[in-house]
Amino acid sequence: MNRRFSKVLEIDARALVAFRVALGLIVVVDVVFRFLDLGAFYTDFGAVPRALVEAEHPPPLLFRAFFLSGDPVPTAMLLGVLGAAGVLLSSGRATRLATFVCWLLWCSLMARNPYVLNFGDRFLRVMLFWALFMPLGGRSQSDPTGSGALSFGAAAYQFQIAGIYFFSGLLKIDPMWMEGDALRVALLFDQLVRPFGRVLAGWPLLCEALTYATLGLEVVAALLVFSPLRTAAVRILLVASFVAFHLGIAATMRLGHFPFVCIVAWIPFLPAIFWDRFLGAELPGAGAKPRLSDPRWKQAAVVGLLLLVLLVNVDSLKPRNATWLPAGVNEIARQVGLDQRWSMFAPHPSRVDGWFVLSGRHADGLLVDLQRKEGAPRWTKPADVGAQYPNHRWMGYMVKLHTNRERSAQKEAYAAYLCREWNLDPPSDQRIDHVSIDFVQELTHIDGTEDPPIRLMVLRTECDAQEPLLLTD
Repeated sequence: MNRRFSKVLEIDARALVAFRVALGLIVVVDVVFRFLDLGAFYTDFGAVPRALVEAEHPPPLLFRAFFLSGDPVPTAMLLGVLGAAGVLLSSGRATRLATFVCWLLWCSLMARNPYVLNFGDRFLRVMLFWALFMPLGGRSQSDPTGSGALSFGAAAYQFQIAGIYFFSGLLKIDPMWMEGDALRVALLFDQLVRPFGRVLAGWPLLCEALTYATLGLEVVAALLVFSPLRTAAVRILLVASFVAFHLGIAATMRLGHFPFVCIVAWIPFLPAIFWDRFLGAELPGAGAKPRLSDPRWKQAAVVGLLLLVLLVNVDSLKPRNATWLPAGVNEIARQVGLDQRWSMFAPHPSRVDGWFVLSGRHADGLLVDLQRKEGAPRWTKPADVGAQYPNHRWMGYMVKLHTNRERSAQKEAYAAYLCREWNLDPPSDQRIDHVSIDFVQELTHIDGTEDPPIRLMVLRTECDAQEPLLLTD
């Protein structure tokens, strides 16, 4: 391999260690928060029973671990295994096995409940996949000095991460982005925005500049990481830019772990000079020519998989209803967890916003607000729309409930869950016999003005008719 090109693709051994530790910690922290919604999202008596997912989103054959049981205890045990694998990965023990278990169970967890996913989950899925081919177990397998890692897996990882941003930028070729309005529109989306984001939306010229900066960062900067000229300086500058970009996202929008997963993804791009300055010492053998020692079968596998990723991403650019690839190619990618379409705020942020009103009816006809757990339902706009959701996964679930409101199965499963949760142990006169799910929709214009809200009925149903949708084990 060309000396200059190999130095571009080499990953410092300390970067690999930091990446491995952070990757495992991300998995562990996510598992802890998933336990909070175990019953609601991952059991047959929650809002997303297995039969619903099997009917609407059949899982790949490899990723059915969380479909083995719909009961809380086995599901909790599987989550515990995933968390334990994250601990092992972070600590560097049984790294290969821990990485494989993390990838397999992470993909299975995603398949179990596709209604609560965000791009952070998809990002982490491909990071774990390519980590399977990277020398994460301490000293590099390809450089006996331990100073750097040069492998097909390490190179593929870098191409994958850069490709995510590049194709995400291409999917944003839309008038709203080209005219500089996209970021402000995104910050006017009440369900996502944080208080600081609302403040930023009040500065249109700054939002316009940041819109163009986002496009430039995604389309141009993501490719500059492979610059053969002044590679170390360029990479440090670009990694700092992406970290600042994602910290800005975290400060202005409720996107869960997405920005932090993205920050971790850039750790392997930090060059040796960064770690020398940061840690105050060079590794033995620094500056030695890295040697590529991947076996031929591994090289061929990585090249083939990377080609599959390229084809799938190119296919994601196609116009709606167009056919560029045989269906079998996308299905192969789905079966191994490499299906991807990086349409974050693409082709443009949504201007359709709003909030939910969840109502239960007592036997005497009185209505109760099922979100606040008390009082009559409120139709007025909440002061902070996003704060009405317990966390970002509930927000994602409810947003999909609105966008997929023509599909009745998810709505009915959620209504059944609301009935069961409310009627679990209240006095007989406090039980509800009817549930109403409504969405108050607002259309936000680019100048920040909003049309009068419209009430949309999502579902009306009797609780007696709601039974859990069970799947025979």
